[in-house]
Amino acid sequence: MYRLLIAEDEQSTRRWFERKIRWDEIGFEICAIADDGAQAWDRLQEEPAVDALLTDIRMPGMDGLELCRLANTLAARPEIVILSGYGDFEYAKRAIEYGVSRYLLKPVAAEQLEDVFRSLKAKLDEEARRKEALRLADLWRRKAEMEDRAARFRAWFEGRLSPEETKSALREAESLRPAPPYR
Repeated sequence: MYRLLIAEDEQSTRRWFERKIRWDEIGFEICAIADDGAQAWDRLQEEPAVDALLTDIRMPGMDGLELCRLANTLAARPEIVILSGYGDFEYAKRAIEYGVSRYLLKPVAAEQLEDVFRSLKAKLDEEARRKEALRLADLWRRKAEMEDRAARFRAWFEGRLSPEETKSALREAESLRPAPPYR
């Protein structure tokens, strides 16, 4: 399950998100709900690994665009979906600058929002697969390096290395020695 933070100032809309959207069926769980952008920003900093942010664009205090700008500064940047009652081009332009995944106009149908989050889940799944493939490739690379070093050490130990290869192996072994503890 991916973790979703919702930022919406209208209580009726927050309740609608909770009751009408089948979050668990589309792979999301609501980890927090905020009444405004400032509260959402606090939650983003407190909550571990928020994967997605669904935010209204106009809220008292900190608006959704400022929240998006700040969310982009996080190391683990969430995917962002903005819901807006405003079709103003300037809002949409700024949202694109902040890397927003989707910009939806209110009112939005439950099916439309679910479709957006299904597609967002597919994107998050692909990113997770890519990260795992990179992690595994790095493990295989390190394993191959260790096996190569072990083979050279065996060859040195068995006396099968030339004097030049022995010097090279010793330099490499010296570089692998841990540094003395700081006192």
